[in-house]
Amino acid sequence: MTKAIISLVDVQISTPNGRPLLSHINYSFEPGKVYLLKGDNGIGKTQLLNTLAGIKKQSHGQIHFELTKNNLSYLPQVESRNFNFPVRLIDIGKKNTSYFPSQLNSLAWNKASGGERKKSLLARSLEDDKKLYILDEPLNHIDTKAQIDVLKRIEEHVNNGACVIMTGHIDITIKQKIDIEVSKWKS
Repeated sequence: MTKAIISLVDVQISTPNGRPLLSHINYSFEPGKVYLLKGDNGIGKTQLLNTLAGIKKQSHGQIHFELTKNNLSYLPQVESRNFNFPVRLIDIGKKNTSYFPSQLNSLAWNKASGGERKKSLLARSLEDDKKLYILDEPLNHIDTKAQIDVLKRIEEHVNNGACVIMTGHIDITIKQKIDIEVSKWKS
């Protein structure tokens, strides 16, 4: 049996105002697998990912990490928010990938579409080799070719022993994928 990279013991996730979303989460995430968290909008998937990434504290329970924070890559849902961010997409992405074409390099974040923003965030999140990738809806707002390229990159990381925990409403085909219906932890 493979040792878990993250283990949750009786974890409860709440909204920022304290309303319980998910409770009694007892689950372990192993390396070399993709975990696709599924469920209705507003059920708590993003809050759970924020907790796993260390951005938010769980309301109850314990989370055990078998890695350091520098071995974690996190992709948030921010591509469609309108805020003034005075950088170019390449300053965020830093790498040239097939889903982040070079013609976007000099485009300012404030002038970019949601898909272009997402591609720059994906380039930043997926290009370094990490042990854990936490990806909040990585396939939203990008074209089909970019989705295929992102899934290939995710599969490469998993084949190299990484753990990927992601949300999404698009069904994906990856051999090592485990679907988790988040509603089973609904409070």
